Amino acid sequence: MLRGASVMIGRCLRLLPVAGFLLAGLASAADQPYRIELLLSERNGPYQALAQALHAELRQLSDQPHQLGQSLADNPDYQAIAEADLLVTIGSQASRLVDDLPARRQVLHVLVPSTGHPLPPGSVAGKTHHSAIFIDQPWHRQLNLIRLALPGVGRIGILLGNTSRELQAELETAIDQQQWQAQIGLVPEAGNYLGPLRRLLEQSEVLLAVPDQQVFNRQNLQGILLTSYRREVPMIGFSPGYVRAGALAAVYSTPEQIATQAAHWIASLLAEPGRQLPPARHPEYYSVAVNHQVARSLGLRIPGETDLLHSLQALETQP
Repeated sequence: MLRGASVMIGRCLRLLPVAGFLLAGLASAADQPYRIELLLSERNGPYQALAQALHAELRQLSDQPHQLGQSLADNPDYQAIAEADLLVTIGSQASRLVDDLPARRQVLHVLVPSTGHPLPPGSVAGKTHHSAIFIDQPWHRQLNLIRLALPGVGRIGILLGNTSRELQAELETAIDQQQWQAQIGLVPEAGNYLGPLRRLLEQSEVLLAVPDQQVFNRQNLQGILLTSYRREVPMIGFSPGYVRAGALAAVYSTPEQIATQAAHWIASLLAEPGRQLPPARHPEYYSVAVNHQVARSLGLRIPGETDLLHSLQALETQP
């Protein structure tokens, strides 16, 4: 009996270093910081601005250990992406690369439009959960801006191209809920936008721009603005750049505002690493821009940016 007990004790003593090694490994894995990898479409502009703001916001929101790295879409860090707990793609170019990248646990797409998104909101590809914070605003928010800035209008003109035609039914429903009339102009794939635009403006009191590179791009923007201005139909844009170019007003989200929303989502993951990202949605934080010179030229009196923003926020808090 004593000899058998001695043998068992000896075996246990020999296994202690192995057990210690395994326990140390488990402790090391548990202590490993949450790994976040940013994949930027470009190094400069709004992509870098969002990356910097996200880093700063996370430092303010969470004291949980995390490691944040970044690379560019034209030269991804495949090893860092494969090892990441969360991949954040910034911009459409980076978002479109997800199928060609190593498997990750979760992917958050930001600065991407809600149309043409590579994966449906809240979808799962393989073992990867995808979500997004879209760059464009929800229709109710844009229509509320029209109601506040241009009370009394009822005919909303919308020019759609190939990538935005899928929005027609959704837009018509949103406009009908406001008890307005939707006037739709369709731009042919290889056609000129001027014909559909002119016919549309004859039936519309305001033109609502939608993100569609076939229609609203740098080549067409001045022509669309001049044509609508001559017909005395104001345009509601979707960025401050459009307002500077001659649109009457826009509701939009800055890269920093989207970074704030993304940081809150990621801070929740840091606090509870096993949880999933929320479903894809439109921006929570936003701003308003107004071109008062255009308003005066068209004989319009509209509230200031701060007043419009507060009124929009009040409308969204109503039950």
